[in-house]
Amino acid sequence: MHIGIDIGGSHIGLVLVDNDFNIFKKGFIQIKDEYKRLEKNSLNTAIINLIISGINSLKENNEINSIGIGFPGLCDINKKHVIFTPNLNLDNNELIRIIQDAYIDIPVYIDCDANCSTLAEINQGALQNVVNAVFLAIGTGIGGGIVIDSKLYRGSSFIAGEFGHMVIIKDGIECSCGNKGCFEKYASICALKRQCKEAGYEFETVEEIFNSSLTKKIVEQWVEYLSIGIANIYNILDVEKIIIGGGASEHFDKYKKMLIEKVKSKICYKQKILNIEKSRMLNNAGAIGASMLGSEYDEKK
Repeated sequence: MHIGIDIGGSHIGLVLVDNDFNIFKKGFIQIKDEYKRLEKNSLNTAIINLIISGINSLKENNEINSIGIGFPGLCDINKKHVIFTPNLNLDNNELIRIIQDAYIDIPVYIDCDANCSTLAEINQGALQNVVNAVFLAIGTGIGGGIVIDSKLYRGSSFIAGEFGHMVIIKDGIECSCGNKGCFEKYASICALKRQCKEAGYEFETVEEIFNSSLTKKIVEQWVEYLSIGIANIYNILDVEKIIIGGGASEHFDKYKKMLIEKVKSKICYKQKILNIEKSRMLNNAGAIGASMLGSEYDEKK
């Protein structure tokens, strides 16, 4: 059996899967309040303890072959080193070391969360039997996974697919990566919430934003920003399918038609048939994909 861990900006998802990656047991750890309440050193200790507790509750008496962890940022998968997580105030490499030390006989693998989600979609979801595609994880930020010739493409430095940090507005809003005008500062779910707040509207849930008549213009502008990034992806990679995952996938049906129309108006090849779908795995994608990292590593050896 395998354990997959998906570390996000507001929660940590865990799954215990069998060797065919069917979910046997799930865990969910709410950490949003911890991020707000604790300083970095205390936060590291608190999050590590929560993760180890979550792993132990899944592990019990089961024989675990691997533990995979997905991080919202850049990862060197060979060195098992987290390069950069712009939206998390954690010492992620210390976290990896402590978890590996806690389970010394179980190999621990890491990758960025969007790549993990992409692996899950390739093996079990909307990207099965698809040759060239892109997965976009739209939530706190925007991450991505690229599929070329039916395989996950990570790039020469393992940072391919960081679509959230392509600049779409010159001298725009400052991003946590250090640049200005990044895609995720305009088209993430956090960006949509900020845009509503700047207009004087605050909602308890994202669903309320999409359902409210007060925010119709704001949502339309958000979709416009989203369409700029997606059109750029189509123009550069000419993929056959783009999958929308993360929090934005839960409301995809409400803006799908508008999004496709806006993307169509921006791509250079107007005759292209656009295939933009939502994730089939939804919120389980990252954790399931993380649980697949050990098997993927074994296949490459």
